[in-house]
Amino acid sequence: MRIVSAVLRRLSAALGGASAASGERAADGPQAPSRYTTEQIEAAALVRLEARQQQNDGAREQRRADKVLSTAPAGTYGSVRIAWVESSRRDWDREAIAATFARLGEEIPTVAASARIRIEMMPETAGTSHTCEAPDAPEQAPPSWVDDLFGAYRPAALAA
Repeated sequence: MRIVSAVLRRLSAALGGASAASGERAADGPQAPSRYTTEQIEAAALVRLEARQQQNDGAREQRRADKVLSTAPAGTYGSVRIAWVESSRRDWDREAIAATFARLGEEIPTVAASARIRIEMMPETAGTSHTCEAPDAPEQAPPSWVDDLFGAYRPAALAA
């Protein structure tokens, strides 16, 4: 495993990858102006943040359940039947790949991953209402584009 780590560190340095000391590297996103309005982009970002939080919560719950289930032998437990089956998923043997490339004196070929999005709440707006109206404006239903953009799912941030 040390070989793989060393190869990956060397490769990352050669490609100009970010190290833990240098922080996160900025990547170019779309260059053309967005066809969506600021309000639509803000709403989509809020939905993504909420969905990400739900995904993280779900993953935590799944890990908690897996701790219990990983100790259970196959059998029936109340209304649930547990069975252990071989996975059809196959992973690359990274150590064997690294050893093969090292033996051949070659670098491990890689391609850059696509840019990922990072959403941050602006400090001056964090914890405030996420609407574009003034604070004293009467409460009203979200504009029609919310249904066009999100369909039947209405995020909590845009609930009427």
